[in-house]
Amino acid sequence: GGVLIATNHHVLGQARPIFVETPDGTRHRVEEVHATDAAADLAVLRLEGVSLPVLSLDRAEAVRSGEEIAVIGHPLGRRYTVGKGIVSSAKRTVAGREMMQLAVPVEQGNSGGPVLDSEGRVIGLLTLKALDREDLGYAVPATALRELLADPNPTPMSRWLTVGRLDPKRWEVDGDSSVRWRQRAGRVLASGVDRTRGTRSLCVSTLPVPGDTYEVAAGVKLEEDDGAAGLVFAVDDQDRHYGFYPSSGNLRLVRFDGPTIYQWDILRDERHPAYRPGEWNVLRVRVTPGRIECFCNDEPVFELEDATYRGGRVGLVKFRHTTAAFRGFRVAEAIEPSRPGDEVVDALAEAVEAWRGGGPAEAVAEAAAADGRSGLVLEDLARRLERDAARLRSLADEIRADGVRERLVKTLDSDAGDRLLRAAVLLAALDSAEVDVEATLARFASMADELADAAAESDEAAKRATLDRVFFRDWGFHGGKTNYRSRSNSYVNEAIDDREGLPITLSVLYAAFAETLGLDVRGVGLPGHFVVRYRPAEGESVLIDVFEGGRELTLREAASLAMNGSGRPLMLTDLGDQSDRDVVVRMLRNLLSSAEREEDEAALLRYARTLAELEPESATDRLYLAVRYFNAERFADALAEVDAVLAVDDPGVSVPRVLRLRRAIEERM
Repeated sequence: GGVLIATNHHVLGQARPIFVETPDGTRHRVEEVHATDAAADLAVLRLEGVSLPVLSLDRAEAVRSGEEIAVIGHPLGRRYTVGKGIVSSAKRTVAGREMMQLAVPVEQGNSGGPVLDSEGRVIGLLTLKALDREDLGYAVPATALRELLADPNPTPMSRWLTVGRLDPKRWEVDGDSSVRWRQRAGRVLASGVDRTRGTRSLCVSTLPVPGDTYEVAAGVKLEEDDGAAGLVFAVDDQDRHYGFYPSSGNLRLVRFDGPTIYQWDILRDERHPAYRPGEWNVLRVRVTPGRIECFCNDEPVFELEDATYRGGRVGLVKFRHTTAAFRGFRVAEAIEPSRPGDEVVDALAEAVEAWRGGGPAEAVAEAAAADGRSGLVLEDLARRLERDAARLRSLADEIRADGVRERLVKTLDSDAGDRLLRAAVLLAALDSAEVDVEATLARFASMADELADAAAESDEAAKRATLDRVFFRDWGFHGGKTNYRSRSNSYVNEAIDDREGLPITLSVLYAAFAETLGLDVRGVGLPGHFVVRYRPAEGESVLIDVFEGGRELTLREAASLAMNGSGRPLMLTDLGDQSDRDVVVRMLRNLLSSAEREEDEAALLRYARTLAELEPESATDRLYLAVRYFNAERFADALAEVDAVLAVDDPGVSVPRVLRLRRAIEERM
């Protein structure tokens, strides 16, 4: 009986009450979790005493690629949003699961929303957002939901609330109930945001503290780079205690003298090489009557005299939005280091090096058998090799990009007839070693031959008409509106293959094909929208919007495009022809904008270095490059860029701001 509601398993969480809210704002308590399948990421809830309309799962025919769909959800908090798209692939294996790939954006808040066919039948449940494309998402097929309904595993809410709950005999959670402390596979997990006590939430151990001298330790792993979570000790009942934890990549020791952030005393806050962001780190604190010593992965970090608080209890803490996992929590008079001594480490390293050279694996096993903690040493060695491999790949990619950048600069400085087209293809090669520049130019030449045959023995007006017919109708070039901000739309080679792109990408190709017919077409960089100008041998020149199928524009329409695209009025200087270098720089800035949105630091540095090469007099671009170097921890390079800017008397540069950046770089160095 009752009403069944399907959603994703990851939406539910564990050990917390579940409510269903209907569009009229009424909240209904869930009576039971009727069925769950964590592997398929599906869950079915049962409500009692409520009547709701239902969607049909009774679709007999298979889902087809290319089929039109509608999706419903609350993407990014926009409640009851309906979207439209297509099934781009009826079957796609993602993370070991068979799913449907959808050409429709999926954001946080879409999870569990239905995917409907043209007749309103449910063919899937939205589940995942594609990591590499903004316009793609994935859904669990409705067939998996039907299978789950055929064999449910009902769990009453009274029992569901105990799933993953911390053992109350071992832990006491102190703080806002919106923070979820739970256990799984021997680990303590924490998520959510505490709305009280300075956004910190404590999970205090019931284990007794041995005496005035003791040690407390635990492994901690943070999901977020700016997260903060770790150990607390000397905890009393009045929000007074100490905390030792990583915070935004630093290691921090704090004395908490009350519930609010104004009552925190940050005793130490430093970046330390022992801490490994994104990995498991073992934190350990040794407390004596007059001293506190803090260790990270067995390395001493802080040592200071502070005896304000003693006694009390010990436990775990998380702050702000952090999602954290803890393992191996211990408190004792003394805790042995998490890793073995130097002799064992040296023997293991020697055995591994021999094994890498073709030696026997048994030697590694024998060296590891000397200490039960040797597995951690092998993990460290593996991480070191992985880091070295990643650095080597990064170096190789940088060297490759340097070569492409050099070719790009030489191309723009040359008198080659295909200068702009070649430079535009080199921009794509800057991002990928798979781009074959010469093959792309050969493909263009082949298409140009086809165009020339179609326009043979024509006058100028007929040639332009043929260009429009072949480019837009026969070849199908069009504006990439569905995935407008994707970097793919900025790559000329992909625009040739896919026949779609940004206004500037299509304009470059249109102008290049026009040139092969002897037509005078140049790029015009309107604010927020790129167009071209066609100058006939006789008559007035016209502006053409290649992105909109070759539509001719009046000045009023061009002004409207500029206002809509940039928010500022069109100026006379905006109507001038763009040089080849100007066009390439604008394409680079488009790529830079996409990389900023994707937070791709490697690409940002690559583009910033290229912009600095093409615009060496631009102080703004040099400072931007300095920031990118700073983020990449290439401090000497960052300092060189800043000093180059300071050496030039540029009235547009805020010297105090530049000096502040310089001091920040020096501090990190």
